[in-house]
Amino acid sequence: IVECIYNAWNAGILHRDISASNILVKGGHIRIIDWGSATLLENSSIDIDAIETKWLFKKETDKYNKYKPDSAGTSLYKSIPVLIGATQRSIVDDIESALYVVLESVFKTRPDNLKVEPIALRLESEQSLAFVRGCCLSDVDYYRQAFGIPYCSERFAWLMDTFREYLFVRNGEYIGSKLAMQPLFERTVEIQQLERILDLIDERVFGKSPVSNTGKKQSQVGKSSTSVKAPRHSKRLQSKKRRR
Repeated sequence: IVECIYNAWNAGILHRDISASNILVKGGHIRIIDWGSATLLENSSIDIDAIETKWLFKKETDKYNKYKPDSAGTSLYKSIPVLIGATQRSIVDDIESALYVVLESVFKTRPDNLKVEPIALRLESEQSLAFVRGCCLSDVDYYRQAFGIPYCSERFAWLMDTFREYLFVRNGEYIGSKLAMQPLFERTVEIQQLERILDLIDERVFGKSPVSNTGKKQSQVGKSSTSVKAPRHSKRLQSKKRRR
């Protein structure tokens, strides 16, 4: 899912409605559908006309406006900043939505007699959900239980912990509480860290060799890296094209 989001972002597009109903799994392949809420990124390095044609956008009436609250999306899966009316949005928000999709999906696979509505999946209002998640995700040992998953495999725990750190830790500090209370708080993208994570997933989960030059050491994941706010043609994507 994150690979799809990453590829779209590199093409200059944000989906903005990553949810369980917009993700299809068939034959071991994942597809993200329903791009009706998607938006073009504002960046001079991308070919707006080409994207407009390919993805059926109308650039003159594009919904994206960085100075107004961006409410697109399905409430249960919205990122914490979007839940409280943040004025800016990035790939990190789509990835956060994907985290909630996965956690909810795993919770739903539990036996019916063990399904007690978890606090982090209880939607009473968007602001209250943002506050609850901001609190629950602060505890690396508790947050999965808050989503109804007290026990899981070591591999799944590693995946979720890795993305939790990417999304909610900057320079060793947990920022989830700030995201839940400060609509203007700006969360950096940390693209090099994301690419290292994707390389590690390729290697650990799928047994593939790394496709970029960023995944040098496993111990580097979680540390701060160069921050960017706009898509770029990464070494990871260029390497994948050459390998094909």
